[in-house]
Amino acid sequence: MEDYYPVPPKNWFQRNWKWFVPTGCLSLIIVVVLFGIALFKGITSVMKDSDVYQHSISVAKKNKTVNEKIGTPLEDNGMISGSINTSGYSGSAQLDIPIKGKKGEGIIHVEAEKKNDIWIYHTLDFYTKGSVTPISLLEQNP
Repeated sequence: MEDYYPVPPKNWFQRNWKWFVPTGCLSLIIVVVLFGIALFKGITSVMKDSDVYQHSISVAKKNKTVNEKIGTPLEDNGMISGSINTSGYSGSAQLDIPIKGKKGEGIIHVEAEKKNDIWIYHTLDFYTKGSVTPISLLEQNP
């Protein structure tokens, strides 16, 4: 007579791995993507809240030439590129801020240095889309 050994029942993972593995991988991918989006939004909001960004947009909105070239209302148009580095009362900034109006688009290029908690602008130029000739906005920036 043959010995009969019952097959032990499968554990939970052995029974459910076909849906658990893809669901787990998809969940991990979603978490990584959401983290990336949150990081991007956080960095962008820090740049948009900076004094350099706010001042540059304000000066561009007041400039008659910029308003004639791209129209009003003037608003940001996409992702800011560049960097802002501050440490206490000093720092530096180099930004390219895309903006748009009813008539067109352009970029504000900013290079500034912070000394004794005051931003000193070395470059504050506006370029219309497709142009290499800057419109200086420094005249309005004492």
